[in-house]
Amino acid sequence: MYFKNATVLNDEFYFMQADVRVDNGIITSIHEPGGINEDPDETVDLNGLYLIPGFIDIHTHGALAADHLDGSHDATDKICQYMASNGTTGILATIMTQSKENMLRACENTRKYQQNSGENNRAHIWGVYLEGPFFTEKYKGAQHPDYLMDADCAFFEQLQTASGNMVKIVSLAPERLGSIEFIKQYKDKINIFMGHTDSDYATATEAISAGARGLTHTYNGMRPLHHRQPGIIGAALSDEKIMCECICDGVHVHPGMIKLLYSCIGRERFIVISDSISPTGLTEGNYKSGGQDITVKDGTAYLCNPDGSCSDTIAGSTATMLSGVQNLIKWEIMSRENAVYAATAAPAKAAGIYDKVGSITPGKVADLLVMNKDMTLRNVYIGKNII
Repeated sequence: MYFKNATVLNDEFYFMQADVRVDNGIITSIHEPGGINEDPDETVDLNGLYLIPGFIDIHTHGALAADHLDGSHDATDKICQYMASNGTTGILATIMTQSKENMLRACENTRKYQQNSGENNRAHIWGVYLEGPFFTEKYKGAQHPDYLMDADCAFFEQLQTASGNMVKIVSLAPERLGSIEFIKQYKDKINIFMGHTDSDYATATEAISAGARGLTHTYNGMRPLHHRQPGIIGAALSDEKIMCECICDGVHVHPGMIKLLYSCIGRERFIVISDSISPTGLTEGNYKSGGQDITVKDGTAYLCNPDGSCSDTIAGSTATMLSGVQNLIKWEIMSRENAVYAATAAPAKAAGIYDKVGSITPGKVADLLVMNKDMTLRNVYIGKNII
């Protein structure tokens, strides 16, 4: 397959006019226009259009009333189809706090799905993100309070085994008992992020020194930034080793605070996530997410109170990576090149899969998006398949 006359976002993340060749789902070469001998039957003329890498969502729970915690092939398949249709070509299946049995089943299902998915028109599952259960009660958000626990290496090993060693990222509260030891033990095997935490500055700094490398949905589910008590946010922003996730829907974080975050940490450390949950892609109403009742109202998902009324706690998002990228450009927080970087290269690096995806580079999987000049989505290619 040949893409010709495209405005290609190359692996240095600037746009150039180029032709791109794909063989058997792998990018094989990038040339100046006219540098590839065309096969008329497999040539796609992209004159006037952008060609960019497919988005990588490392933090997504579900969509279309399906959740990775459902632990079923059909639920996972529905999520991966939806993701691909919106330009997200790769994900980490994100599993939130639940009973040990349910979390183990979800990990096992993800392993089986990944093994049996083969070539299809779904987003690739590149691994598992464990968002819990090693969190604090105070900033639990929509994490199920009945199953929160101290860091437990034995339970993590069970989850990792069930997943077939697919766990790429674990998020935890560094102040919980055993968290620092957990970070030291696993820092060279997985990436450890910090979230749903009441950590102060000193504890967060200790966790970073121990090997923590990221912040889960920055600003949300943690002690706020204060000029006399900088807390975990202050520790993360001031340490160049820490990557920061951000939900860029304009609901979870004000655009002004996103701009502040980006101005502090720069392109290499900023990661767009959706944090999408099961109602994503559906109408407003009542749903289940992570075993808890939620209500979607005015496009925002809220946790329900025990009496069924709507609480003030935001329970994940109903956004997509595409809308997050578009918002960053619309709000003039960053250039379109850097907005795409935050949704492709940066998350791929955080997940340890940048050798496979995240940029238009020969040898990488040809998960590609064709975009209009206004950054609306035109076509999605996963490997050699168009969807």
